[in-house]
Amino acid sequence: MNTTTMIPTKTGLMERWHITRTHVKFYNKVLVSARYKAPLLLLSTTQEASNHKDGFKYLIYSALSEVISKHPIMSIVIEDEGSPIPKWRRVQKICFEDVVEIRSGGLRNGEDEDAWILEGHGKELERRDEMPLWRVRVTRPILGEDKDEEGMFGFTAAFYFHHAIGDGLSGNAFHLTFLSALNNLLSDPPSISNAEIIPPPKLPLIPTLEMGTKLGLTWWFVLKQIIKAFIWSPFDKLLWTGPPIKNPPVLPAVGDQKCFEIEAGMVKKLVKKCREENTSITALVTVLVARKMAIMNPTYSHFAGTIPFSLRKFTGHSERDMGNFVSNVAPLFSSAKRTERGYISCVSPEQRSDTGAYSEFKGKNLLSKDEVLWNSARETRAFMAAGTASPKNQMVGLLGFVKDLVPFFLKKFGQRREYTFEISNIGVVDGGIGAEGKERRVIFDKVLFSGSICTYAGPFEVMLATVKNGLMTVVVRWEKGVISDEDGRELARWLEEQLRGLDDV
Repeated sequence: MNTTTMIPTKTGLMERWHITRTHVKFYNKVLVSARYKAPLLLLSTTQEASNHKDGFKYLIYSALSEVISKHPIMSIVIEDEGSPIPKWRRVQKICFEDVVEIRSGGLRNGEDEDAWILEGHGKELERRDEMPLWRVRVTRPILGEDKDEEGMFGFTAAFYFHHAIGDGLSGNAFHLTFLSALNNLLSDPPSISNAEIIPPPKLPLIPTLEMGTKLGLTWWFVLKQIIKAFIWSPFDKLLWTGPPIKNPPVLPAVGDQKCFEIEAGMVKKLVKKCREENTSITALVTVLVARKMAIMNPTYSHFAGTIPFSLRKFTGHSERDMGNFVSNVAPLFSSAKRTERGYISCVSPEQRSDTGAYSEFKGKNLLSKDEVLWNSARETRAFMAAGTASPKNQMVGLLGFVKDLVPFFLKKFGQRREYTFEISNIGVVDGGIGAEGKERRVIFDKVLFSGSICTYAGPFEVMLATVKNGLMTVVVRWEKGVISDEDGRELARWLEEQLRGLDDV
């Protein structure tokens, strides 16, 4: 093999985890999409510069060329995928026809968008030994419909990627780079190309998580995990984590989702209220979801959450870097009237109504007056802060002790799920809203974060993304056959209602 095609950097701990998990078909890919607005001038100049009537296609290809030149992880494939230590190999070329799909017409409503996203999740990353580990799906604007009176046109770009090449924030990094590339093409039309096949950049991969920071483990932490995994782990009869993992499971799992949006003005109110209460949007949503789990499963009183968080502040990687730099915290919740030690209360006003407490919360500002809710949100934020304060004693650090991950995953068949739900928030990303000034620029005003269903994960997943000065999107996901569509949609409906219940805070 030509040594110029090789990348010397080995796969890291998180990369191996995701490679193996996808290899055994327990997971497929991650998605971050963005809704763009661009001056019509960009289309006409692209058509002229590319000397082709399909200017939009070459606009996307040219912007992607610049993105790929900035992110070497987008030019690699997996070698020895089923082995304990898979390797990276750089592709010889990238053919845009293979990795870019352009759909005619925009997305008219939320259901249309959900269906389009689910369609993309259902497509496997075929021929991974020949093609890079990502796909881009774009809606082609119909200029009679997808333009506004200010001379702008709109389109949506969805970046699907193998979890081995990036965490959720890597999706943000893609769109920040793609946005910069589009604006560069706007200011420099001659740089637009009609190339459909490009060579990969000869750049080294950026350092992995464990190369960027020391994932120290104390003996006490390791001992606790060994006891839990191999010696004794008490069975909590009060804990609800849904039905056991199917044996045999449906591989890959088939998921469904429901998305809703919170407009910019409401987002500002939520952020303001959370700051006043010394908590965060992520913590608030976590407690609300735990409450709904208690309402939907009244015969149980314990619920386990998991919240991924970024370790980039310890590794030195920026928001524009693509890679896996994540660990997680796992708060426990209780709906008991008296909250047990080690748990955070998720008892709701409905469950406290027999004490007469519910009456004081009735009205439009139910949530803003619910001190139990805000106490729990503060506790959740404090729990998250403690768990994210150091790279020391993180669960990801234990992956180095697992020599072969395939048996680790396969032994989960028929077992109890560990968590009730996951809350994953990729934070606020700057799409350029309010920074256009007098010069017309490309912006994006909406970002959506979604992921494939993980076969062994908790029954529900809630994924959040926010554009600076723009919308917040919330995606509720569930596995078909594990959770009913009725329950999945009910969680989304209820969560939106609760967040909007803070309208006058």
